[in-house]
Amino acid sequence: MCGIFGVYGFSDKNLLKTAVRSMKHRGPDSEGFFTDDKLMLGVRRLSIRDLENGHQPLFNEDNSIVVIFNGELYNSDELRHNLEKEGHRFSTGTDTEVIVHSYEEYGIGCLSRFNGMFAFALWDSEKKKLFLARDRFGIKPLYYCRDNEGILFASEIKALLKYKEIKRELNDPVLGNYLRYRYVKSPETFIKGINKLRPGHYLEISKRIFSEKEYYFFSARPEKHPERSTINDIRNILEDSVEKRMISDVSIGLFLSGGLDSSILLHCLSRSSERPVQTFTIAFEGQRKTNEIDYAGKVSDYFGADHNPIMVGKEEFIKSIPKVVDHLEEPIADPTAVSTFLLSRYASKKVTVALTGEGADELFRGYVYYNNLRYYDMAAKNLLIRRAAYSAAHVIPEKWLNCLFNYPVGMGAEGKQRLKNLMSGKLDYSSAYESTISLFTDEQAGCLIKRPVSRNEMKKTNSFARANYYFLENDVKSWLPDYILARLDKMSMAHSVEARVPYLDHRLADKIARTSIRVNRINKGLLRKAVSKDLPSFIWKRKKFPFYTPVVDWADQGINEHFQNIMESSRLVEERYLDRAAVFRILDDFNRSRLVNSRKLWALMMLESCYRRFID
Repeated sequence: MCGIFGVYGFSDKNLLKTAVRSMKHRGPDSEGFFTDDKLMLGVRRLSIRDLENGHQPLFNEDNSIVVIFNGELYNSDELRHNLEKEGHRFSTGTDTEVIVHSYEEYGIGCLSRFNGMFAFALWDSEKKKLFLARDRFGIKPLYYCRDNEGILFASEIKALLKYKEIKRELNDPVLGNYLRYRYVKSPETFIKGINKLRPGHYLEISKRIFSEKEYYFFSARPEKHPERSTINDIRNILEDSVEKRMISDVSIGLFLSGGLDSSILLHCLSRSSERPVQTFTIAFEGQRKTNEIDYAGKVSDYFGADHNPIMVGKEEFIKSIPKVVDHLEEPIADPTAVSTFLLSRYASKKVTVALTGEGADELFRGYVYYNNLRYYDMAAKNLLIRRAAYSAAHVIPEKWLNCLFNYPVGMGAEGKQRLKNLMSGKLDYSSAYESTISLFTDEQAGCLIKRPVSRNEMKKTNSFARANYYFLENDVKSWLPDYILARLDKMSMAHSVEARVPYLDHRLADKIARTSIRVNRINKGLLRKAVSKDLPSFIWKRKKFPFYTPVVDWADQGINEHFQNIMESSRLVEERYLDRAAVFRILDDFNRSRLVNSRKLWALMMLESCYRRFID
């Protein structure tokens, strides 16, 4: 795991060293540089494999190809074996060198052969071409910007900002999407002129070419296969994925939430590990309903793991927020970023690599709106059902609605209105998706933002299959890389911990996407069927239990005052990006509906904090 930086088009060695060293937390073990006319490459290395010899940049035999690499290739041993048969000679035991020789043998088509998480830059001196590539799911980040001098790229925005010619300007057209979705969608970022390379894409750059191409297409076209063989395939691929992600020359642990996803990983790890697995679980003082330390301890005891419970108080939580903002670099409206930051900090004292359960909810349809989508489909097809459901949403008590529709009681009247909209049957699948995941409604976002809110229009359809595919595609291609994985990478690498995500093996994703098996009303039914024979019933029968930070529980202990103090002196309000009256309306409404308004306040606070830190 590393932090990479490069420039194509001009030379400035002071910039190169300053930018690379700003990412020392991503690679505390060593640094390396390469320059060639108007090309500069630099890297900070976190040593995971071949600790002594794997220093970057790495070259081929005649030094005509050079690469800097952030990530891991889990099938590197297999690729190395095949390349050696073709006559390639290796000087290290690292997966980085496998990239060089794979490119020599297969060209840019080597990307389809890699199983792993990666962002790398490869310079072909004979063709005078630079290639930037990012893994299929966007597990590893890669940012870039262009100006008249050339192109700069890096693992982090902070490194790019060392180039003084970049103007620190807010990319205000993305504000509307941020307020709705809680993150900034690729390829744009929070800062004007800085972009993200999209997952499953690569850039080809030369004096005359700047071309971005997609090499991985996530397909959800069902294929008919016997259910038993499909379930067996899913279990076998998952077990192999975990085994591949155990390859390391440093210590490995597991972030254990107590939920199904990480418990399955612990099962797979414990079968292959010769020592007790180090597990890490975080909880917060004053957390009323979502403290999972006891349950995670029970799971750890069952598998003989060495459990490390971590209890965090309000003061430590609040004190960490500025550091979280500094490492996130963009607003992500999720207080669990602080949880991941603190969990990684404590875990870093014992392990360098940690497996996590991210990706399972997206691939196995684990979010509640996949169940609600069935109701949406019924209402869209039948006028009587539509009218009855719409009317019932007015009168049914909120607790009953929660049982029937996985409806968030804490959202109060606003949640009820969203449910009525969903059950009206008049929404296209784009609007239905937004109705389920958006934080602020369009009306609320329009009131908050002083400038017009843009929308993407989609074709209208009420097809359940197309709606389901649209939900899944958005979760995998946008929500997952720009929200879930961005948070995981930034918070773990802040403490030099490499987070690995076994569920995001492309073999598993492709198998799940193609299956025609439908599991109704069962959260992550395919996954539960695949592991039910291997896990005790108290694990695989457990209902989904979302993890929350206790922002609402701490409301009476000063955390709402923390929000208020920041927003009362808002620079975004002063600069007329946000409307003061709309901001204070949310502050005033906090106690009426704490769950939804605490999330909205957090979103505004992160937006404001990122603006102050990186732009103002």
